[in-house]
Formats: sequence, C-alpha cells, structure tokens
Amino acid sequence: MPNKTLIKQLLRVKNIVIDSYKYCAEDDRFTISVHPTKGQQCLCPECRKKCPYYDSLGTHTWRSLDIGSTKVFLEAPVHRIECPVHGVLTEYVPWARHHSSFTRDFENTAAWMVLYLPKTAVSSYMRIAWNTIGPIISRYRKDADPYPEHRFNGLKHIGIDETSYKKGHKYITVIVDHDTNSVIWVHERHGKEVLREFFEQLSEEQRASIECVTADGTRWISETMEEYIPSAHRCLDSYHMVEWAQTAIDEVRTEAGQQSRSRTQSSLLAKHLRTLQLSK
Repeated sequence: MPNKTLIKQLLRVKNIVIDSYKYCAEDDRFTISVHPTKGQQCLCPECRKKCPYYDSLGTHTWRSLDIGSTKVFLEAPVHRIECPVHGVLTEYVPWARHHSSFTRDFENTAAWMVLYLPKTAVSSYMRIAWNTIGPIISRYRKDADPYPEHRFNGLKHIGIDETSYKKGHKYITVIVDHDTNSVIWVHERHGKEVLREFFEQLSEEQRASIECVTADGTRWISETMEEYIPSAHRCLDSYHMVEWAQTAIDEVRTEAGQQSRSRTQSSLLAKHLRTLQLSK
C-alpha cells in the first residue's frame, strides 16, 4: 500500500488529497500537506455552496491527533470566498470546523474527554493550552446541535428536576425529554421563576403538545404547570418515589430500634426490681 494511501486511511477524512509529508526529528513533528478535492474547494462554511474566489490567506496549519508521542499537523493553502448570502468568509475545509486550528477528530476526542476529566487533565493529555478547551467545546456543540430550538418540537413526556453541585451550595434546574432520553434545557438556580423562563420560550403549539411531566413533590412545579400547561398530567418519577420509600423505611427501622431498646431497658429494670424484692 502506498504511504499516501495509508496516511489517508489513518486520517479518516473524506474529500482530501495528500500532496506530501515530512517528519522533523528535532520537534518530533509529522506534517502532512493536503488540499480538498475539486468538488470541496471554495465552499461557504455556512451554507456549503460553491462560491467565487475572493483572495488567498496563505498556508494554514491544523493540529491533528498524535501518533504515539509524535504531534501530527495538517497544512493546506486557504482562500477566502465571497458568498452572496453570508459575505466574505474563509472557505470550508473537510477536515476541520470553521475558525478552528484543530482537526475535527482532535476536537471530538477532546470534547469527549471533557465529559469525564477536568479541563486541566484534558489540556495536559492532549498537549494544548487550557484556555482552548472552552472554544473546542463550543464548536463541537454548535456542530452537534446546530438548531437547539428544534429540541422543543414534539415534546410529550418531560421530566423536571433540580440538583445541587459544589457541596450543595448551588443548584441547577434540568429538563429532560423522556422519549429521546436527552437533556433539552439546563439553567442555573431553581424555583418557579427559572421554570417560567423555560415555558416562556416555548410556543403555544409546543406547550400544548406536552402531555405528562414527571417531577418531585415541589409545589411550585404544580403551580407553574397550572399556569402554562394546565392540560398536562403531573406524575411522580420513580427516582423520587424510591428515595421517599427508602427514607420511610429508614425512619420505621430507627423507630423500631428505639422501641426495642426501650422495651429491653424496661424489662431489665423490672427484673432488677423483682430481684431486690426477693432479696429482702
């Protein structure tokens, strides 16, 4: 297999042509010179339509996933195009997101790691600056969820819950779609005013489609539902029902233990008194 074909398969990027490659032992750096295929050149990054050439920006470099301990970079000539709708923009490239200096696979890996590790650990492992993690997450989120308002379409069964973080000193409100098993809205703080913000951004049609809401026994949730979605049914979610049942069992167990100890102490006291009476 030719080396260029092997490198292309390792990169796993479609619509790309490899021109050359070189390795620098001093920097332990592997650089691959590429360019998009003819059909992927001069595309608008917003609408992905072919647009007229505007000017050249020279050669740009993107950081790719490492090969072992060796850093890998892609470099390519980049141009600006003039889109009749979006104006003058840097052209789209198939291996990276717009306004990024990292390849798509690199950003996907970093974004996945952030789910399980702190930013400092991710930046150390990926060998990038700490303050680049935030923009990577923003670009990934925009690419994965380009139309966040569509998450509110066709809602039928939703769940509302508030949870604490940072040792219980701060709260967030989380709303999930039970049908898709996904989080659709998160907001700092909790309470009636926060929940009203969620319902205020929904259209009348989106509110009317909600049939069932699961939540805990908080009164302000029922009051807000009555105001915005009076036809929806209020249900207790299984998590809180199990939690309440366990709490009730613990209370009964504690009370039974206290009663048992009290009866034992009373029995011992009565036995001691009988012993004293017999001794006399």
